[in-house]
Amino acid sequence: PAALGTGGALAALAAMVLVPVLARPAGARVCQGSSALCERRYDDVAYLTSHNAMSTTVDRFLGPLQDPDITAQLDGGVRALQLDTYRWERPEEITARLRGSDFTAEQQALIRSAIDTVNPPRPGLWLCHAVCRAGAVPLVPTLRTLGAWMRAHPDEVVTLIVQDAISGADTATAFARAGLDDLVHTPDPDPDRPWPTLGDMIDSGRRLVVFAEEADGPAPWYRNFYRYGMETPFAFRTPDAMNCRPHRGGDDRRLFLLNHFITADGGSRLDAGTVNARAFLLDRARRCARERGRPVTFVAVDYTTIGDGRGAVDELNADR
Repeated sequence: PAALGTGGALAALAAMVLVPVLARPAGARVCQGSSALCERRYDDVAYLTSHNAMSTTVDRFLGPLQDPDITAQLDGGVRALQLDTYRWERPEEITARLRGSDFTAEQQALIRSAIDTVNPPRPGLWLCHAVCRAGAVPLVPTLRTLGAWMRAHPDEVVTLIVQDAISGADTATAFARAGLDDLVHTPDPDPDRPWPTLGDMIDSGRRLVVFAEEADGPAPWYRNFYRYGMETPFAFRTPDAMNCRPHRGGDDRRLFLLNHFITADGGSRLDAGTVNARAFLLDRARRCARERGRPVTFVAVDYTTIGDGRGAVDELNADR
């Protein structure tokens, strides 16, 4: 081939240098892993949500609903955690707690047999799945770990949805002891007001949103979820039974929690493989958005490492 002249050589060199810069501008802002989400309001974003995030194989829970610990879940793309706060149960409280749980009969028998020999009552505040003797991690150290992850990832917004069996005052004290007071976001008292953008929340440093299922304060940042959000039912025994009907929160809230897991005889990795598949999850999320007139905000799944929940959530965000 003919040799390039000086002008041609310079043009070729410029193309080699400029093409990567044009394809990915230096310093392009990224929020929640995407430059497209920085100007998106908090309530217009979908978040992969870990159902019973503390109930993990790593932390040796009986009948775990997740495999990796919370830090690894966050590393894997989870941006909302459903957590259950408790005090350690007294022996006489075991039966009542088990009655409302999704443990199998065999698991319940095992827990009852261990009451007097394993895991005696412990003081303090804990994250447990119904019964602390079936697995527990301490609340304050877990919150400190969450705070460390968030400080190491300054462009991320994280949400906690707490099934709270401790008081709002005790919860606020735990967050203060964990050093999270400078991270928590205070929602507008009016649930109908628009939320800030992810970029605005990140700029403010207030990028940890904390909801309770029961409490509503007293800390101004600790709001009742069902004043701001609505949900689907959650007691599905088969994938075919999954529907989009209104459950708690009514049918006209800005935030929309899609409960997307099977509860027949505890968690099932086999069922998670079905319902966490990208096509299955997208089909239900889009169907529920149509039926409820609001795009899904929180996609709550068991076993977040099974299937492609992260890919499905990315696609939901790309749709908007």
